[in-house]
Amino acid sequence: MRTAYEKAAPGKESIEDWLVEALLLKLKVETSLSSIIHVSYSSADPNLSARIADAFAKAYTDTVLELRVEPTRQAALWYDEQLKSLRANLEGAQAKLTDYLHGKASFPPTSASMSTTPA
Repeated sequence: MRTAYEKAAPGKESIEDWLVEALLLKLKVETSLSSIIHVSYSSADPNLSARIADAFAKAYTDTVLELRVEPTRQAALWYDEQLKSLRANLEGAQAKLTDYLHGKASFPPTSASMSTTPA
């Protein structure tokens, strides 16, 4: 592989770039209006062709899935943070209400507070 690289691109580009270019030259991807894609790869070895085509198809489906799931994951994290904040606010308000109610109950009602009509 290194020899083929040195013959094809002496000093021009990295071996990784050369390999990517070589792979893409033999790769064919066809799409349709549906979500189905057809991936094929041409080489003298049919097993190698199948493995490379399958790897590209898997990478494509993994990427599409991640692009669909990631926004939902981010929204769930945001909602979780909002829920934590609201829960803390609720617990604080409940504690204040409990303190207030305990404070009111410890004092006996006065005659002014028992009157229902203004004097």
